[in-house]
Amino acid sequence: HRFPPSGAGVDEALDTALEALAWRRARVPKRTLNELFSRATSLRPLPMVRGARLKVQYATQHDTETPTFALRLNREASLHPNDTRWIERTIRSHWPFIATPLRILFKADPPHRSRRHALAAAGPSERVIKMPKRKWDEMQKPFWRRRGFARGGAAEGSARTAQGSARFGSARSRSVAAGSKGRPTDRQSRRRDQDGEGRRRRAAS
Repeated sequence: HRFPPSGAGVDEALDTALEALAWRRARVPKRTLNELFSRATSLRPLPMVRGARLKVQYATQHDTETPTFALRLNREASLHPNDTRWIERTIRSHWPFIATPLRILFKADPPHRSRRHALAAAGPSERVIKMPKRKWDEMQKPFWRRRGFARGGAAEGSARTAQGSARFGSARSRSVAAGSKGRPTDRQSRRRDQDGEGRRRRAAS
């Protein structure tokens, strides 16, 4: 800069340079910075990305010589320049950083993937699974020759028998209840008819 021969304005320029140097080396408290963004985003929320609202999980300052601020978001997104300028203005509203450029970085965790997808992406596992020799030999046999096959068949038959008993148990209980009330069941009526038919044949012979 050129100054007039009288030297007017030199003191103000030196003061500005010293103040800029001080702000260039200033460090912002992390707690105060996060409280600031918590209030600011409640008044002016960040845009929606893929159906979800962007949120600042936490903010911190990394370097001081070139003030660098890192903001961790809840998901990956490329912010519009207007949003980036709003974040810078929010910081400068409390800490002016006179004549000092700011550097703002955005970080986010990768999108969540299920364990099945993560294992598929990792490829075949090289982990060795130890198995007893007896169990391994048993698994090499056909399934109908394994020791548990007969027990499994018996158990399956028992389950089917229990299921059939439960299915026809209610009908049997209804018939017994009807017989106890004095009304003959269908089986009793057929047996009476057969007995009466036998007596008539014997009397005729």
